[in-house]
Amino acid sequence: MEPSATPSPTVEPGAPSSPAVGPGTPSSPYAGLRYAVYEGTLGDGAPFDLVLEWTGAQGNARFGYTPRGSSAKRVELRFEGAFSGDRGALSSAGPRPSRLSLSVQPDGVVSGAFEKEGELTLALNGRQRRPFRGALKHEAALAGTLGKSRILWFKLKKDGAAVTGLYRYGNASQDLLLSGSVTENGDFVLEERNEAGALTGKLKGVFVSPARVLGTWWSPDESKTLSFDFPSPSSFVDIVRVGGTVRIYPVRRSADLEECSYSTVVPQLAGTGKNALERSANRALDELGRGALSDDWCDGAAAMAQAGLGSWSGNRTYSVTGVRRGHVGLRFSESSYQGGAHDYHESDCVVLDTTSGRVFRLYQHIKPAARAQLDTLVAQALDRDPNVQRARANGFPVERGKISEGTDLCVNDQGLAVHFGDYELASYAAGTFTVQLQAADVYPLFDKAVADVLFR
Repeated sequence: MEPSATPSPTVEPGAPSSPAVGPGTPSSPYAGLRYAVYEGTLGDGAPFDLVLEWTGAQGNARFGYTPRGSSAKRVELRFEGAFSGDRGALSSAGPRPSRLSLSVQPDGVVSGAFEKEGELTLALNGRQRRPFRGALKHEAALAGTLGKSRILWFKLKKDGAAVTGLYRYGNASQDLLLSGSVTENGDFVLEERNEAGALTGKLKGVFVSPARVLGTWWSPDESKTLSFDFPSPSSFVDIVRVGGTVRIYPVRRSADLEECSYSTVVPQLAGTGKNALERSANRALDELGRGALSDDWCDGAAAMAQAGLGSWSGNRTYSVTGVRRGHVGLRFSESSYQGGAHDYHESDCVVLDTTSGRVFRLYQHIKPAARAQLDTLVAQALDRDPNVQRARANGFPVERGKISEGTDLCVNDQGLAVHFGDYELASYAAGTFTVQLQAADVYPLFDKAVADVLFR
């Protein structure tokens, strides 16, 4: 079974996590597992950070430092060893191991020596890092690994001593739910459950910083463990419930080619119980979600970079703008750079009918006789919009707007949002503009079958 959670032991808010190191036999490896994070300087002035993980008298350390010098690169080492009382002796692997000799005090002070491959010994002095001292609330979306699995979606939210969150394996269509507690020192215990509420695992770990967590996942019976490390801040896209088991979930893809990188987040439909319908809908959503971003899009990037015009990059994602009677409003947004003075932005809005698998744009359902009336409503809304008024006051002429097949018409909870992108109404420097129309005002302008579902 993939990891998930269990009732976690209570961690008292603000309790010290400095090693109460020394011989002893904890009730279980899970119960005895502890973490602490330190930062300080080596004898030559180089900054270091140190993550200690230990159970009873046995422990390991992740030690990172940046040698002095303008072109120096960060060095990361792993150590294993033993503690006796407040002292630890740890070594790295390899034919010429490095060594750490540590003295860890209950007040959060760490001191000792770092011996690099038997050649150079440097004193080290530091203090325990407390990333949440005085911080009541914090939220982090991260990406990293759990065991050998790449985790693209991981999110934790701190509120006082309580922590909640979720994560997904790969591009899974269901979340694993997390809940537990954290101290001001950043060490946490979490239980993990699937969406049915069954306990599927538990996690102990530490916030190395507000934007990085690491630790160990345990199976509910503590017979299996996996290390996890989430070092990379990341965007997070929630799974959206449409009704019953029907849901929209994200699939992330990325590529890092020569002088060109791109990523896409594509919505996919699941839970309808109709495989053919989902396949048809998901093909259409995949095409919309990828847009032009593919390996072919990168053709010419290397030549442009050699000419000094910079490397190419692109990012395309989506948001759910509204859910109405089995219909889901989706807005795709893209930002890309292929040389030139600035990035290029575009967006595209569609509606997915989850009962039929059909994907359509709202423009094709405007009554032909009502298009002029919609133009008038949009022009009036633009005239009232503070951003438009500000742009005009600053000397940017902003057109009143005219709806076309390429205009982004997005259904949302209020009614209809109309988005105008780069250059559609004004110069690039003036920015983009969005106006909101109320459902009651646009209801008579659309075909009745669509209006009854989306704007009634």
